[in-house]
Amino acid sequence: MDILVSELVRAFTDASPAGRAEIQAGLNERHSPALLAFSERMASVGVRRRDAGSVASGLTALALEGLRQDPRETLMRLSLLYDSAERLGADAAAVFREAAALGRGEFADLILGFAARAPQDRAISAMGYRAAEGPEGFRYEFV
Repeated sequence: MDILVSELVRAFTDASPAGRAEIQAGLNERHSPALLAFSERMASVGVRRRDAGSVASGLTALALEGLRQDPRETLMRLSLLYDSAERLGADAAAVFREAAALGRGEFADLILGFAARAPQDRAISAMGYRAAEGPEGFRYEFV
């Protein structure tokens, strides 16, 4: 599944604004669980592999999901991706601004607003997660 979502993320990233709108128009709420799960995995993978590109892919998956589910589902994943970017030493706010440019309206507003939150309000613990070590290494787990 991750290979298919990765290909979709890459196509979306490379597309023109009109192409992005066309890709999003072809998606619906049935695609949301896969996009949300992918974004969550990319936060962990990014830390595990020391790869900021995984964080960007996770954010792009959320842009594709387009808030079709409850926006709180997106907020939870944003906390993981922000934390992941910070753990990698990236300018998380800048990474989020770049991702906001891929999204539309409400999503762009949500991601920019999230980046502007106070640190305690965007912490993974505020969203019910913690950092952990699993068999494959670093991961985020819902507690």
